[in-house]
Amino acid sequence: MKYCKFLIINFLIIFAFHNNLEAKLQNKILLKVNDEIITSKDLELEIRLINYLNKGSLKEKDINSLQNIGIQSLIKRTIKEEEIKRYAFNKFSEKDLELKLESIQKSLALSNRDLKISLKKIGISYEHLKKKIILELKWNGLIVD
Repeated sequence: MKYCKFLIINFLIIFAFHNNLEAKLQNKILLKVNDEIITSKDLELEIRLINYLNKGSLKEKDINSLQNIGIQSLIKRTIKEEEIKRYAFNKFSEKDLELKLESIQKSLALSNRDLKISLKKIGISYEHLKKKIILELKWNGLIVD
């Protein structure tokens, strides 16, 4: 009887470790844009951020639509990053950055502190949001130049 319990416990332990390893390996390469890769983790993060900035209104759409929106957004972002690097364009206005952040806070009816807290709750850093806005500001500046 003790031997049977021992086997069952060992089986459960091995099964638990196997599931943990399997969950950690779920980050897959989805596509490659020039030399940059886009992973499933990138897509998940992008979908969460898009949905958050749209006040959760995209939850009603089916998962394929959300994935397509996220993939298109990631492809565009990757292309913009490459072009900004290619032209070595690093100019953007700190004032415009602050205005955009304030606009987001106002649209979500949150203070700066609350925005940071709510982003953290959904697994997105405030710095990630700022980098995304800075990229857009640089891109707009590059287009104007």
